[in-house]
Amino acid sequence: MVVTTGSGSITSAPAALTVLSSPVIVSDLVSVTTNVNRTAQFSIVAAGTAPLSYQWFFNGSPVPNATDAVLSLTKSAAGNIYVLVSNQYGTVTSAVAELAVTLEGSVFVWGDNQASETSVPPNLTGVAQLAAGVFRLLAVRSNGTLVAWGTTVSAKAPCRAT
Repeated sequence: MVVTTGSGSITSAPAALTVLSSPVIVSDLVSVTTNVNRTAQFSIVAAGTAPLSYQWFFNGSPVPNATDAVLSLTKSAAGNIYVLVSNQYGTVTSAVAELAVTLEGSVFVWGDNQASETSVPPNLTGVAQLAAGVFRLLAVRSNGTLVAWGTTVSAKAPCRAT
């Protein structure tokens, strides 16, 4: 800074300006639709004086250990999601996003699981048809790819149904 008077001027040492602010949301939540018991991901972008703290909520209750800017959530029921972002200068609440859960294309399997036949592959979605045998299953997805699991299945190679 330079100060000038009629008798001369003086220059100060450089000065730093620090702006301290409460959190603001830069990019808000977006609703997500997922299959039952599959992982849905929500994220928030916030700015403000560090450190920023996060607490996620599902249907009004805090989600345990959900304290990051990204939430990965596996649910069997739909609900509302929001997050509180805070620092020492304040708190802001995100918009409410909806977690929609659908059964469409989902596969539910039961049995004694001797051959991992009840362990449905985690990436199995969009199932159009299903065939089952003793200790093995085959699923045809709506895009024509085939997924197999259980005993005596040596490959899970995608193929096109004709």
